[in-house]
Amino acid sequence: MRRVIAGLALLVAACGDEVGLFSCDGELISQYALNADRQLSVVSVDCGATTSLATWVLEHPADRPYRMDDPKVVVVEGEITSIDVSNDTISVRYRAGRLFHEVDEVAGKPVRYEAD
Repeated sequence: MRRVIAGLALLVAACGDEVGLFSCDGELISQYALNADRQLSVVSVDCGATTSLATWVLEHPADRPYRMDDPKVVVVEGEITSIDVSNDTISVRYRAGRLFHEVDEVAGKPVRYEAD
């Protein structure tokens, strides 16, 4: 039962800002260029005392800083350990926890996920 409650709390933290429930604070960890116009920002997210560590990868225009309402590529309970952007694919590795949100493609490139 505790795992269900913890999972629901993280899901609300991951998606709550999208429906206007509350705002989460983020701290930039790293950035990766997708192409000349778009980039990925890896953000450590804090949505309050009732949530565990979450990491978001946000896609946004390269000419401005990320915003917490930018499209989410992945939301993971835990941390992103590496991202590799090649001409053909985007590879995301993460440690601990679960994926709560993931997309299959970004900027025309398929995204692959692998747990450490």
